[in-house]
Amino acid sequence: MRGFAVLGRPLNGLQARIVGDDGRTRAEREVGEIQLRGEAVTPGYLTVDGPVDTQDAHGWFATGDLGYLVDGQIVICGRAKDVIILGGRNVYPTDIERATDAVDGVRAGNAVAVRLDAGTRRERFAVVLESTVAGDTEAEAALARQVTSRVREAVDARPYSVLVLPKGSLPKTPSGKVRRAATAEEYRERIEAYA
Repeated sequence: MRGFAVLGRPLNGLQARIVGDDGRTRAEREVGEIQLRGEAVTPGYLTVDGPVDTQDAHGWFATGDLGYLVDGQIVICGRAKDVIILGGRNVYPTDIERATDAVDGVRAGNAVAVRLDAGTRRERFAVVLESTVAGDTEAEAALARQVTSRVREAVDARPYSVLVLPKGSLPKTPSGKVRRAATAEEYRERIEAYA
């Protein structure tokens, strides 16, 4: 069963809407990009290249988060840039990561699903995880088979590769969250070699 974060209703003075790729506002429980509008939303950022506007002509800020509304409450599904598109179907990395975390031998919270070939007709994904069996070739292979099986059951898709790393190898944010894009970049050659 998939679980998503329910953030609640927008704060006073903020409006939220869900917008599809076609630019149209989505109905309740239809997934799209979360957009916000209100006084608390920044009008722009100052970069080394100068100011950058963040709002459209009507004041809407595109968050880059995917989600939907239920009774006015915002539900987060994930980041648009992290979604893996397989045969026209959206697969959320969190679903792959939860399935991987459920396998014995995988360090809890230390599994990352990364998309490969983003934006191409045939996107793929890999699983990169930390485990105490890292370095033991036979144990790594057995763990990779278990992860592949569990992921396939969960999302009806098979990872291109499963890379097993020792504890402390995954790039993380200062708050301890795994970084998908940084993981894909740092381990790209090894992901390709393990396929």
